[in-house]
Amino acid sequence: MNTSFPQSKYYLDVILSALIFGLSHLILTHRDPISLIIYSLGGLFYALVYRWTKNLKITILCHSFFNFLIYAKPIWIFVYNYVYYNFFR
Repeated sequence: MNTSFPQSKYYLDVILSALIFGLSHLILTHRDPISLIIYSLGGLFYALVYRWTKNLKITILCHSFFNFLIYAKPIWIFVYNYVYYNFFR
């Protein structure tokens, strides 16, 4: 983002980065337009975070935190069911 569009006032670097992020995540999921839009919106958020902070570590932490939120609920459900069915039934 810093080398190709150093002072892009139209946020071309952010848009291009969001599309690349969305396309690269299509490998992991269904290849449909809705998934592309959802992942590109996530990429848009991460690109804006990077552009505002100029710190890749913060962007990586944001991505890790959102991934944790996605996987925390199934883990919590598994632990709750395990404890309930093994100790309280």
